[in-house]
Amino acid sequence: KIMEEDSHNVDKSKLSSVSSPSSTQSLLPSTSRFNPEPIADPSQIIIAGNIRFTILSSTCVRIEYSSTSEFEDRASQIIWYRRFPLSSNFFSVSKSSNLNSNTIIITTSKLKITYQYQDQTSSSSTILSLTIELTDPETDKIIKWTFGKEEDEINQKKNNLNGTTRTLDFQSTHGFIQLQEGLLSTSGYTILKDASLCFTPHPPYWITPRTQQQKQHQNEPESSTDIYFFGSGFHYIQCLKDFMQISGHFPLLPSYALGIWWSRWWPYSEEEVKKLVIEFDQSGFDLDVFVIDMDWHLVNNPYSGGWTGYTWNKKLFPDPPKLLQWLHDRNIRVTLNLHPHDGVYPHEEKYLEFLDAMSKQEQNNEIESKEEEDKEVTSKEEVKKEENT
Repeated sequence: KIMEEDSHNVDKSKLSSVSSPSSTQSLLPSTSRFNPEPIADPSQIIIAGNIRFTILSSTCVRIEYSSTSEFEDRASQIIWYRRFPLSSNFFSVSKSSNLNSNTIIITTSKLKITYQYQDQTSSSSTILSLTIELTDPETDKIIKWTFGKEEDEINQKKNNLNGTTRTLDFQSTHGFIQLQEGLLSTSGYTILKDASLCFTPHPPYWITPRTQQQKQHQNEPESSTDIYFFGSGFHYIQCLKDFMQISGHFPLLPSYALGIWWSRWWPYSEEEVKKLVIEFDQSGFDLDVFVIDMDWHLVNNPYSGGWTGYTWNKKLFPDPPKLLQWLHDRNIRVTLNLHPHDGVYPHEEKYLEFLDAMSKQEQNNEIESKEEEDKEVTSKEEVKKEENT
């Protein structure tokens, strides 16, 4: 019922018009709006040597290695949420040292993390061993993972139950298709290596690369490491819950998304689209989604290969809002294929407006950067003043 109401209560006049960024944001469900909380609460964090542990739940922990002890607090393309304040007894920490090594043991109600390391200098250390143990609640079986152990990495790939595949383009539907690794595994645990790009800390949240660090010691990982350990044993629902907690919840699919779709890479004209919809209707098939591939926008231009575009091809679609309204009146959703990797070129209808907007954003960034510099200078002056006093 909720899905049906969602699909029928859409303001079609908004869908068929060009929306401003603010109105587009208001059209999005709350679960689709980007409002990350990537900085963990201090109650979740344990730092030992060059590793930072972040306890995300009793069965999920983030493990970061940094040769410079500089850790990543920005939201990544995969992980948006890490802030979950914990009570003082949610986990326990014990530490011990001898002449050759330091040992730290972190225990939650489900996991036991044991980390041994050796200090090299005041700011760097070498990993001697890192293990995580858990007991599967379904079988009482003790499961152990060892960081960097080749056998565990092989078993992790072999036992992974896999996820999906990025695309079926150019794939034979009658042959074998290699699936990507998923979250669930018959090993009883899953390792998610997050090497995805990161967002800037403040709106408009531009995508930026991670900081790469040089390997300094033989026993170090090749570069800075950022992994998430999901240790729920064979309680797979818990694994999915942990992932949704840190990556964000997603809305239930609306009913139309489970209906009949039409998608073909073909330079349809407005009249051909209407003809095809009518043919479906006359055959007793009610289309739910009509996909217009990349030829909805200008393809032939002197600047790029044509895959990317933001301007309607008026030869094929002389009145786009009218066509969209015609489809919406028949309760058909419309998808316009877009490959946004070639940038924005001078032949685009909104090119000058785009340049103006980018220029204003750059000015705002410069103002924010200057404000941050001023704050830093003021802070240093205050510290110096206190020291003099």
